Amino acid sequence: MVEGKLAEETVEAVSAGFEHVVALTKQGVLYVWGSNDRGQLGTGEDAAYHMVPTQIGGSVFGIKFAHIAAGLKHCIVASKSGEVYAWGANDFGQLGLGDVEDRKNPAAILSKFTRSRISRVAAGAHHSMAVTDNGDIFTWGSNECGQLGYELRSVLGPRFVKFPRKLETIRGSRAYAGFSMSAAIITSGKAFIWGCNGHGQLGIGDDLQRTLPHVLPAPGGVQFATLALGANHVLGVNKNGELYGWGNNDRGQMGLAYTTPMELKPVLISSLLSSDVEVVVTGGYAYEMQGHTLALTATGKLFTWGWNAFGQSGLGNLDLGSATPNRLLEFDPPIQVLSMATGQYNSIISTIRKGVPSIHSWGPNYDGQLGQYP
Repeated sequence: MVEGKLAEETVEAVSAGFEHVVALTKQGVLYVWGSNDRGQLGTGEDAAYHMVPTQIGGSVFGIKFAHIAAGLKHCIVASKSGEVYAWGANDFGQLGLGDVEDRKNPAAILSKFTRSRISRVAAGAHHSMAVTDNGDIFTWGSNECGQLGYELRSVLGPRFVKFPRKLETIRGSRAYAGFSMSAAIITSGKAFIWGCNGHGQLGIGDDLQRTLPHVLPAPGGVQFATLALGANHVLGVNKNGELYGWGNNDRGQMGLAYTTPMELKPVLISSLLSSDVEVVVTGGYAYEMQGHTLALTATGKLFTWGWNAFGQSGLGNLDLGSATPNRLLEFDPPIQVLSMATGQYNSIISTIRKGVPSIHSWGPNYDGQLGQYP
């Protein structure tokens, strides 16, 4: 159980970075915990970490937030009024503030967003994304793999963008950021994906990098409803509730029982075929970019698989990982899972049972990323 004042709150969303977590309560308040070596907690302090959740105040005290995203060592959040704030590491301009200086406190991104209301944000390792109410998609930060979705004019200059820049090729309703890749679902329901592809993680049939958004194949013509991007792999749920995986599979990231080391196109995770999957989250900042996954079905069943050397699967053991989905029976109904996230080595879920909220986390705790004292 996560400790502190947050344990009394109903948490509607959690997002996990490399070794830090940001949580959003039902009242729109932000809490953070874990590593703070680059100011990624946004508390303005020099403390190396926080062992228990701490509320973010200062310049954002009283502001109600609606959407959150934790990158490798930075955070991007959107308020209910559509403003965007960022803090943490900024060596690639991933904060969108026009420079490469880290921030210990939340800073408002005013440029490019002056007349736009932001409804969703996403954060990768060194890049960030935002979606407006009218479907405009903005990206900024590192473009080493083309994850921003456009070509930079100078091939000899910096490979990053310090201000939000609008994608001119697509408009969408949702944006997703992986370690060095990006994706979006547009208003028609089609999914687009771009960026690094050395392990086939773009799912388009090869391992060639893409700088511009490319259509993600929809098996059987059924479009994807949601995506989860790791470092070298992707999981997607289509509108029928079927779960697909593609990309790197050396630690069973696909839940396909190690059938192949990688998949270049979406493959059905048949062991969950009878389940109507609603939400899936996956990690990817771990050693050699292995990842672990949590998937929640419409009937409230929670599954986990992937790399487990630090117990991040929550199965009560330490091993190289499980290549097939395993059910976490302790979170079956009447417990309702409200939100979940996977970080570098840790997992976290927000639940409610008979009106009583709680937060659970597991994995290592060397930087306080579990939100509890050892």
